[in-house]
Amino acid sequence: MVASIQSEPIEVRVVDVTAGQGEKAHLRYARLEEANGSRSVTIGMLKGEGDYIAMHLQGTPTQRPMTYQFVSNLLDQFGGRMLEARVSRVEGNTFYAEGIFEGPKGQFSLDARPSDVINLALRTGAPIRVAASVLDRQQDAPVQEQPPDS
Repeated sequence: MVASIQSEPIEVRVVDVTAGQGEKAHLRYARLEEANGSRSVTIGMLKGEGDYIAMHLQGTPTQRPMTYQFVSNLLDQFGGRMLEARVSRVEGNTFYAEGIFEGPKGQFSLDARPSDVINLALRTGAPIRVAASVLDRQQDAPVQEQPPDS
């Protein structure tokens, strides 16, 4: 599904990933901080995706390319590149994101889970950006996202 680019995003950096506790032990929480400011957003995700982010932040080597490195390599081989990962909005307990790419057919945007575009951006060196409205909302009432079913 192709998503539209919606608002002026703000560059963030992933600062840490923490594990959920008790009934939420199957979750991970990635905290993204505004690169040139004080706001942050915490996004809940499933354990596997969160662990991949944590592994990247810690520089943990793997014997073989993991999923997001494989996708990064595949994108490169097909003459494309990721321009940015963007968390575009939050509705209820669900964050929405998109990957902005450039390829042989031009620039395009793909709807995605935040955990997927964040992981891919970390592997490709693409910037991660969050819509100002998401950062503003998070400051008023932090959201703990429920993970997707898939």
